[in-house]
Amino acid sequence: MSITRWSLVLLIPLLMSACGANDLTPAADTVTIADDAVTSPKPFVRAEPLPVPLKHRLEVKLDPVTHSFVGRDTLMLLAPVTSVEFLLNAALTPKSACRLERMPDSDLPDQSLVGWRLEQDEPAAAWIVEYSGELFQDVSRAVFSRENVGAEIRATVSEQGIYLAGGGGWYPLTEDGFVSFRVTTVMPVGWKSVTQGKRVHESVEAGWTRWTWDAPLPSDGLNLVAARFRVDTRMHGDTSVETWFFPEDSTLASDYLDACERFLDLYESFLTPYPYPRFAVVENFFSTGYGMPGWTLLGQRVLRLPFIKHISLGHEIAHNWWGNSVFVGDGGNWCEGITVYTADYLYKEMQSAAAATQYRKDLLKDYTRYTRAGGDFPLVEFVSRHNAATRSVGYGKSMMVFHALEELVGRETFRNALRRVVAERQWADASWTDFFRAVETEAGMRSLALEGERKQWIERAGAAALELGVTAVRRDGAEWLVEIELKQVQPGEPLVLRVPVRLNTTGGVIEETVVMNAASHRLELRTPNRPGSVSVDPDYHVFRRLYEEEMESTLGLILADEAPVFVLEEGLAADMADACRDFAANWVEGDPVYSTADELVDFGGTVIWLGTRPPAFRPAPPELHMNKLFTSFQGERFDPGNYALVYTGKRGVDRGFMAVLADNAEQLAAIVSRTPHYGKYSYLGFASGRNSLKGNWPAAAGPLIRRLD
Repeated sequence: MSITRWSLVLLIPLLMSACGANDLTPAADTVTIADDAVTSPKPFVRAEPLPVPLKHRLEVKLDPVTHSFVGRDTLMLLAPVTSVEFLLNAALTPKSACRLERMPDSDLPDQSLVGWRLEQDEPAAAWIVEYSGELFQDVSRAVFSRENVGAEIRATVSEQGIYLAGGGGWYPLTEDGFVSFRVTTVMPVGWKSVTQGKRVHESVEAGWTRWTWDAPLPSDGLNLVAARFRVDTRMHGDTSVETWFFPEDSTLASDYLDACERFLDLYESFLTPYPYPRFAVVENFFSTGYGMPGWTLLGQRVLRLPFIKHISLGHEIAHNWWGNSVFVGDGGNWCEGITVYTADYLYKEMQSAAAATQYRKDLLKDYTRYTRAGGDFPLVEFVSRHNAATRSVGYGKSMMVFHALEELVGRETFRNALRRVVAERQWADASWTDFFRAVETEAGMRSLALEGERKQWIERAGAAALELGVTAVRRDGAEWLVEIELKQVQPGEPLVLRVPVRLNTTGGVIEETVVMNAASHRLELRTPNRPGSVSVDPDYHVFRRLYEEEMESTLGLILADEAPVFVLEEGLAADMADACRDFAANWVEGDPVYSTADELVDFGGTVIWLGTRPPAFRPAPPELHMNKLFTSFQGERFDPGNYALVYTGKRGVDRGFMAVLADNAEQLAAIVSRTPHYGKYSYLGFASGRNSLKGNWPAAAGPLIRRLD
């Protein structure tokens, strides 16, 4: 079992789900399952799991007080071999009855792991490795939001809690593809461990608790956490729905269990039966938003956010189909795009057509802004997100590819294609090609009919750039004739595009979808009514770069700049000044850069103002009024001593301004961790630390809208 290529799954800890982090986006409303969201699934025969090449039989003893870790793993292979190579956390020392040697560090791209080789003369199918050491990482700077994945925590054993990532090397990592696990944890009484699979044994002896978890289904890694949890459980059909929360947050359990049941009903209505025996929502002692097979791990601050159970929770449940049971194969990580499409975006569709349109526009804004400075790449290269640019491609562009497929063939056919992929590829690798072939099959197309479009969106970087060329209007008898020229102006060969065109007339709206496969296309529309205006892709169905005029300023614009300058209001009270500096330290990774208002004259970058009142160097929004009795913003009243406000503006292309105002340190401290989760909004209002106002400035019409009269 020689390792010649270290698996990406092993080198990249499970920062996200088995394949990605969720998009923490505030929701306006609880998800309600509309009648048209529930379909009658077309039956498919589901694939049975193939035998895994390796089974781990683990026992780990964890002491939170001393950070000590003692492990024993029996690696059970399908066929006997004379040597085994594996990776182990650098803080752990292995021992074995077999010959054991350390591999050269130069062979390893990840220096937090060490390579080892076991050898013996006679082939064996079972290999035993024992190992021990201290595992501890400082989690105080770990952050997680829509824009920021944050510091990487691999493996830590502490009195706060225990977190062991799948790629953290707390068990021998081999290159055997998908594996299965049976793990026994030994911890002090009162501590409870949780991982994937089912708990099959529990006992207490001499102050230590033994719990055994059996996870026989194939997976690409094992995460394990432990703490002093309170566990609440209910059965939803054959699925055990569970919450593992800290005692102080146990009152949240009922709402989370209700939400889990709603999402399970939703996904089973148009996909296939839920693939695992349980789904658990587990609370973490530092900021996370991860999804693993059969469970999700949410940091305490994340868990308490009111919108999480309405949006982000459903995203993690959807990952149990996409990425956790249908695995990501070669050719790019598709699972984040389809999870966003069948979760976050679907919930906006269920809310309203306007909400879905705004969601598509937000994705295009992110892509346009974050990839403009060289951050673009083809989807075939996407593995996981680590900044705003990789998220805008791996999540946003990917989602828009699936949207284009559904727009092409219709919802029923598209969902049949999704069920086909699950039925044929569950417990196995799937690729982008599998999705395109399934759509062709369900739509009755010829084989490879969509191959050109697959290549242009998956193997080629970039997006469409549209231009509205010459337009002309003239009378032609009793009708009006409108001539429209559409252009593709992005670099490279023209794309195959389906471009919606809307003609507004005195008698109503005319909609036309233009199929473009050339740099220029001329369209003629006839109408008996006088034309008023024409708009190209007004609802943002095409994956394209937006014009600057189409994009309003948002917090995402501020978050996209990794080097903002912070300016503090002069004369602040000491506690308020400290709260401002704490906000700045939590906004950026590394040390914040501070400046003064006088020094901004020649500075062209992003500026963040922190204080109690708007700065003198920039006009305040006309909707903001402050007096001794109260403050009003966007028509909402905020009482003194009880609020914090955030608003944004532009400072040129891809550079922004943000003001963060609060009239005391306590209110500012209350929004430090909340604010980055609202990246798509232009302004925010908080009362007693809770969000009560959010919205966007109006954007200009842009050059793809033209008046004809």
